[in-house]
Amino acid sequence: MLRYFNIKKSAGFTLIETLIALAIFGIVSGGVYLSYTNVLDITIASQLSSTGLTVMANELEVIRNIKYSDIGTQGGAPVGIIPAVKNINFSGFNFVLNTTVRNIDDPFDGLLGGAPNDTAPADYKLVELELSCTNCPRFIPIISTTTIAPANLESVSKNGNLFVNVINASGQPVSQANVSVVNNVVNPTITINDV
Repeated sequence: MLRYFNIKKSAGFTLIETLIALAIFGIVSGGVYLSYTNVLDITIASQLSSTGLTVMANELEVIRNIKYSDIGTQGGAPVGIIPAVKNINFSGFNFVLNTTVRNIDDPFDGLLGGAPNDTAPADYKLVELELSCTNCPRFIPIISTTTIAPANLESVSKNGNLFVNVINASGQPVSQANVSVVNNVVNPTITINDV
């Protein structure tokens, strides 16, 4: 007796199904690869920023240990010993440090040409550092600003202090007295009006 069996043919993937599977695999693989490269770029950028911050901290510490009168840029105003542009190789990275130093006239003790006139207007120095990297991909420049002032600035300068106590005929202090101090021996003439 002959028996007939219905054997189903096992169907494989068609060409369209294979192309769709390959496209899905390519999209997923591309997404994984892009995610990996982005994480790698972020890690490298973070390491570069950390290295840049270390370089910046080292340079700020060097500047803070310089004698106050020497804090300034070479060929700048105020004149000092700090190079305006400095190339630094640190951990295999080439950094460029741009330094700017400015004298600041603080309004606390009066301004130059103001009332009262500040005849020693360089109260402290403002130092700005900008760090960039020449061979670093995706490096964001770092900018840091600090103020530097020596201890006892007024006693270090060639200027003096003048204290005026106003008393009446009985030797009692007079409050809210208008005081005017004029020195016309110097050029420009110093005129200070205060209460």
